[in-house]
Amino acid sequence: MLRLFCPGTRFRGISFQCGKVTFGQAELPGAQQAAHDLARPRAGQCVAEDDLARGDGGAKAFARMAAEFALQHLSRFEPDLQGDEGLDHFARGFIRDAKLTVVSPAKPEEIVPKISEYANTQNKVNAADFFANHPFHIRMEQFSRDVIFTARDGERHDSKWFYERSRGQFINARPKVKGKTQASFDIEFPKAQLFSKTDLAKFEFSAAGQPHIVSRGAQKNFAEFAKEIGEAWAKSDARYDELWYRRLISKAIIFRWLETEVPKQPWYEGGYRANIVTYSMAKLFHDANGEKQVLDLDAIWRRQSVPEALQRALLLAAAEAHDVVTHPPAGVRNMSEWAKQQACWNGMKGRTLDYDDDFETCLILVETARTAKRDEKAKKAMTEGINAQSEVVTLGADFWKVLLAWGRERKRLTPKDQQILEVCASIPRRLPSDLQSRHALDALARMRDQGFGDG
Repeated sequence: MLRLFCPGTRFRGISFQCGKVTFGQAELPGAQQAAHDLARPRAGQCVAEDDLARGDGGAKAFARMAAEFALQHLSRFEPDLQGDEGLDHFARGFIRDAKLTVVSPAKPEEIVPKISEYANTQNKVNAADFFANHPFHIRMEQFSRDVIFTARDGERHDSKWFYERSRGQFINARPKVKGKTQASFDIEFPKAQLFSKTDLAKFEFSAAGQPHIVSRGAQKNFAEFAKEIGEAWAKSDARYDELWYRRLISKAIIFRWLETEVPKQPWYEGGYRANIVTYSMAKLFHDANGEKQVLDLDAIWRRQSVPEALQRALLLAAAEAHDVVTHPPAGVRNMSEWAKQQACWNGMKGRTLDYDDDFETCLILVETARTAKRDEKAKKAMTEGINAQSEVVTLGADFWKVLLAWGRERKRLTPKDQQILEVCASIPRRLPSDLQSRHALDALARMRDQGFGDG
């Protein structure tokens, strides 16, 4: 028997049994690496993110994968197994016994990370890994693969920012063999534009005025960020659209620029760079964003660089941040610990900086920023409507006739459902509007939940 342990989304351990011979992954020479090969994230995600989430036979798919794995990787252990019934008998009658936890579709992002966390007693898994399957991160990953940014001045190619939702995604996505394919990937996704979940949390919390939280370290900062995003997402996910992602990239550009420039400054004496970067960025956003004006983030992602006027303002804030962080109050000796305190941020926040006059050119009216947000929402609604209409037409009239009959027979349709599905069943004589198409797809999803299409 091959017994696989897969708590939550990760397959953590493996043990083998044949007749009276039983050994765990650490007991058989060479078996440990094979076990870890199976425990790689992509094996876990195969089931957790795809099959099990939709309830469409993930356990069976994994059982097949386990069988293939055993036949491919366990043959080298044949001498150890021959003492009983032999490897051939082991392979022919081998049982797939997997511990699978099926989670309600309503709470996967809440329960699955906890299963992984509480079951993780052998290998360290960071807090960021537990949050990887939250829909927020999935959406950011999708944006990062689709959203193209115009080339910077002096560069020839447009590019994208690669968001690494799970560790190792970038390496796995990049072609291994040198040549045209690898070169194209490097142009599309420059390594300098790779960022992780913990990076995202630093960008966001620095801009949001939480530099003392960022200074507590990547994992603690991410844990706070995850909590905040989870609560905000539960209320409404609408704000996390493509424009939100583009503005996130603007914050990434500012943060990365500061990381590069701070060590070059004459006042920099070494050390505390991370604290200076987050504090200076937080201070600038705090000073720029007011009731009437805000920092023009849209200008930054459009040009993919920091304007000169903003550069000077950032370096002014960085010099002040250096002074605040490296001069703690009397009795405080550890500057790193000082930077983690709310009092440190209060001290920085309360200082007055004399920005150059052209700093105003980096700001826009709040109403202008809101207009861009409204335009993005309208664009998104139009795109979703067009996609919905295309999908409805592609499914065809016969499909909608069957759904209409199925719903009527079981009395599952509202009058509005019935009216719209009758239009869909009349394609191409009648075409549903964008709104009607979206309603039809919602009705289809509801009917599928109630058994339409089963068997």
